[in-house]
Amino acid sequence: MKNIGSLENRGFELAVNAVPFAGNKFSWESNFTLGFNHNKVIDLFGSEEGLSGSSINGINYWTRITEGKAIGTIYGYKTEGIVQLGENLSQIPYFPAKEIGYGDRKYVDKSKDNKLNEEDYFDLGNANPDFAYGWNNTFSYNFGNKCGALHLTVYLQGVYGNSIANFNLFALESFDGGKNNSTIALERW
Repeated sequence: MKNIGSLENRGFELAVNAVPFAGNKFSWESNFTLGFNHNKVIDLFGSEEGLSGSSINGINYWTRITEGKAIGTIYGYKTEGIVQLGENLSQIPYFPAKEIGYGDRKYVDKSKDNKLNEEDYFDLGNANPDFAYGWNNTFSYNFGNKCGALHLTVYLQGVYGNSIANFNLFALESFDGGKNNSTIALERW
């Protein structure tokens, strides 16, 4: 195993602990955490194209480690509407070895070469959240020496600001004729 790059991590984390109530029989402890953490690939030691992730549902390179971007960046095509009846199909950029038809999605040809490939990918978001938070509460009740104590812990946690690659939605809205679609297909024309 060897190091293939350099990564910068920045951020801060905040933790607040409190005991809102402490009695002889009942007590309540509360902890709140908040974290802002971000990363950026600084150097890939000679790899100009970056490192590609795995293929899922036939989508290649939907994740890629690229200099200057965060690990977790999601890549993909942007749509440009639906192919309408009467449009000249030969003038619409599409995937090599695939045939475009009326009702198919049109995609933005970012590279302007009239074919769709990885050069036409856009940065669609990042799987890393803008921030993460957690709130932990422990409630304790002491029944006495003979019975012991009861502890109830309630923990809430979450993230905000992350993008999600929803492959179920992708499959349901693929419009490729090979499977069932969601009702959104009824509104595509």
